[in-house]
Amino acid sequence: MISRSSILLCALICLVAAVQAQPSNDPNFRPPAEESTVDSGPLSMTVGGTMVGPTWLSGHSGFAVGLEAIRVAHLGTSLENTPSMHRWLGLYALNGRWRFQSRSDFFWGANRWHAELEPRYDGLRTVYRGIGNPAPFPATEHYEPSDFRLRSALYRRLTGPLRMGVIYDLQDHRVHETDADGQLPLDAGLMAQQGTVAGIGLALGLDTRNALFNPSRGLFGQISAVHFSDQLGGHQRFDEYEIDLRSYLPLATDHTLAWQGYALVSRGSTPFWRLPSVGELPHSRAYDALRLRAKTLVAAQLEWRWRISRRIGCEVYAGAAGIDDDLGSLRSDLLLPTVGASLRIFRAMNGELVPMRIGAAWGDDGWRMEVGVGDAF
Repeated sequence: MISRSSILLCALICLVAAVQAQPSNDPNFRPPAEESTVDSGPLSMTVGGTMVGPTWLSGHSGFAVGLEAIRVAHLGTSLENTPSMHRWLGLYALNGRWRFQSRSDFFWGANRWHAELEPRYDGLRTVYRGIGNPAPFPATEHYEPSDFRLRSALYRRLTGPLRMGVIYDLQDHRVHETDADGQLPLDAGLMAQQGTVAGIGLALGLDTRNALFNPSRGLFGQISAVHFSDQLGGHQRFDEYEIDLRSYLPLATDHTLAWQGYALVSRGSTPFWRLPSVGELPHSRAYDALRLRAKTLVAAQLEWRWRISRRIGCEVYAGAAGIDDDLGSLRSDLLLPTVGASLRIFRAMNGELVPMRIGAAWGDDGWRMEVGVGDAF
């Protein structure tokens, strides 16, 4: 069996190699071999080098290995548009199951337009504990999903930092394999919830951050509402409301205090696999995926980030997440806390300093190792 210390050592070796591969003088220097310019008439694009970090997964999914990567580009000149970004994550488990997810953000037209595209497939083994807080079933029932999701959005700037957009969300979830004597195969109502959901909605947001990666000042906020209906090609009718608020405050040179408040509320005939959840998310990094599921989730976290040198920094963070059927049912004694710390290794990519993070998060269930490319929020 591979120990956590061995995994940590391998990850640190990869991080050190990434640092040694960077130029030692100007942090904004980009080697010619890692940058190319494509000019196709009216649209030019400058592409920066790819940054790759090791990642792994253990616990209910078994041991999995993979890579997380990010690539930065500019549509037009660097002064005209926010950098566009493409990132992806691939994981392969020893039991033959796998996960792939990707996100692309495109900015063009002097930042008047912003498009998002997020395809994802997840087949990793997970756990079903029931719905609610505390979960009604012990953490002994496993199942393997075949879950495909495609989320896309198109935003248009209204005035200043204010923007409005339309969202389309499509997801298909199938139960691939379950424990023979578990709750899922015995409950016909739960098994009937597998299938397709499709929704469309609106979002309103603002963004005054001074950088896409590693911002040191500014605000980010977005409120969205998405309606899922059988008339859009799905099998269930429900609504999702999401609020994501973030603030970045410079404390001193190379020190930033970042704060996030988050809420996700679902109403209607939401299938169990689409419910808001706690675990393996920015607001609940100390917990396994789908630790809890319910219709109302609220979370908040505070993160202190500082730079030690041009290429190395640290972060410490603390937060808590609460989840239940509605806001009136949330209880402070059932909040799930998270505290953690990470080492940050910076890479200059197309004018952006992109961090690679490796660290650990602690919560009620113990501690989990965390590796990521880019900021958690």
